[in-house]
Amino acid sequence: MYKYSKPIDEQDILFGSAAVSKYRNISITGGNEVSRMSFSYSSNRDEGLLIGSGLNRDSYNFKLNHNISDRLKLDLGARITNRVVNGAGTGGSSSINVGNIVTKRPTNGVAENITIDPNSVNDDDLENFLLSQISPEEIVKQDWRKRSNLSYVFNTGLTWDITDNLKSVSNFSIKKDFEESLRFYGPLTGTARNLGGNPVGRKQDKDVSSFRVTNTLIYNFKNLGEHDLSLLVGQETGSEWSKSQDVLVAGVRP
Repeated sequence: MYKYSKPIDEQDILFGSAAVSKYRNISITGGNEVSRMSFSYSSNRDEGLLIGSGLNRDSYNFKLNHNISDRLKLDLGARITNRVVNGAGTGGSSSINVGNIVTKRPTNGVAENITIDPNSVNDDDLENFLLSQISPEEIVKQDWRKRSNLSYVFNTGLTWDITDNLKSVSNFSIKKDFEESLRFYGPLTGTARNLGGNPVGRKQDKDVSSFRVTNTLIYNFKNLGEHDLSLLVGQETGSEWSKSQDVLVAGVRP
């Protein structure tokens, strides 16, 4: 019965290709007795096993340490990270999971040669039969997703040796995140079928901002012989706020 049906290895098609990962890093450091600085850049390019999936990440880091005086030190830092994830994956809200791929039969057999009269079956049975003939590869291609995250972090610190025993440390940092998720569901996906079989587009945005301020006062009791005693008083203030939007549109075309 299946002698003349060409088998298809869906696992090999979807997961069989070699995934290549690339990593690059550049670092620059320098300075003198008064100031020290460092800058680094790193890049990741990771291909996913599943077709259409992968991860791109770029990160920039900068640090500066400066001695304003013998008792006063300034620290500055900045970090920028851009992360992009392609592909809807095989879990959660994905239109297909690993179980669907592993259990997919290698051939549709006699079903490939069956002619169905749409008037002789109800719509649900006809739809289920047609969907059973669709390859997981086609479903994966119909479920497109791209997630982006751009993050900025800036911080500064000031250390003041007020006396030989008393030290003050103040830090301030601010963070800003921009998140975006783009999604397209083709007409063969479950999401599109639930909305009348029309292609569906979805766009989600989220902006998150936060800051943090810390102040610490440290007194070190000296001349206690074998004993060591320090007194620390600290204060911290922080806040985080965000805004988001979620737009879903049916009937869109890529």
